[in-house]
Amino acid sequence: MKEVDWRKEIELFIEKKAREVEVSKTLDTIDKALSEVEISREPAWQTIRESRDGS
Repeated sequence: MKEVDWRKEIELFIEKKAREVEVSKTLDTIDKALSEVEISREPAWQTIRESRDGS
């Protein structure tokens, strides 16, 4: 199968797999960080307003 550039195909496969692994690790890190964040019971707009007003 000389019409296939196997080197290029393998490089593309490796690059794609590396990106998938990197994205997966990043998402795991985000999930872990978010699991440690306490859920606020007050609306976001209220928190923002208080922050802006310095209250």
